[in-house]
Parts: sequence; C-alpha cells; structure tokens
Amino acid sequence: METITLRYETGSAFANALAAFLANTEGFNVIEKKTTTKRKRKTNYELTLEACKEADEGKGTVFTDFEDFKRHIHAL
Repeated sequence: METITLRYETGSAFANALAAFLANTEGFNVIEKKTTTKRKRKTNYELTLEACKEADEGKGTVFTDFEDFKRHIHAL
C-alpha cells in the first residue's frame, strides 16, 4: 500500500468532495489530520521597531541612575 498526502483549505468544496469520494472508494483509507494555525512569533526586528515606536511616543521609562533602575526592577 502507498501513501498520498493532500494539503487543502478546509473550506474548499472540491477538496471536501474529493475526500468524501476517496473515503467511499474501495481500497482507500482516509486518515484526517487536523492542523491548527500557530500564533506567529514576532521577530527581533519587529520587536525592535515596536520599541522604537514606543520610545518616539514617549512611552518608555527614564531612570535617573542604575540604582533607580534596580529599585524599579525589584518593585515588579
């Protein structure tokens, strides 16, 4: 027995009809593997652009010195 892999859009009428046809055909065994869309992770470039945009909008935090920074971190 050989294996055939088909990838298709779940809303495709043709693909659904083809899957139904093959499931009802002798000698074919249809195994469905449902995939979920993965959340796209932002690249470092995208994160940097967002940080630059926030800095331009004045959304950043300004520390007077390193001790001020450490107090802020420990307060979180």
